[in-house]
Amino acid sequence: MRYILAVMAFLTIGTASAQKPGSKVYIPPAEPEKTLEDGTKVATTSGGTFDQTLQAEFMKEGVPITLTVDRNEADYKMNWGLAPETHYGNFEVYTATASLVDKTNQVIWSGVVTKRTQAACADALAKQLKNAMKHKK
Repeated sequence: MRYILAVMAFLTIGTASAQKPGSKVYIPPAEPEKTLEDGTKVATTSGGTFDQTLQAEFMKEGVPITLTVDRNEADYKMNWGLAPETHYGNFEVYTATASLVDKTNQVIWSGVVTKRTQAACADALAKQLKNAMKHKK
């Protein structure tokens, strides 16, 4: 699990170079939570309502994209994952990842954050994407 998160952190260095302001983005809805072989519970494009939290934060932060609930209309799909972890001091934190994927299944942007709440994770991811779009070449 930590290896996957390290890879996702490395991918964050990329930019949203292929993504254009106003492009339609589809964020898949929640599905039942899954448990990995090592017992870690992970919501990977699943579990709870993190997809809706992402949508709300993208709108609040003014990320220049158009959200759609129809995957067929979308120019891009947002894959996401959310994993709760017990942090030092015995409180729970969340590690959230998100990747923006184009129609040819190329990852054009990826971000990762660890925060105390799901909303804080979604807010940080929205800011990362907005910043990447601002600085694209």
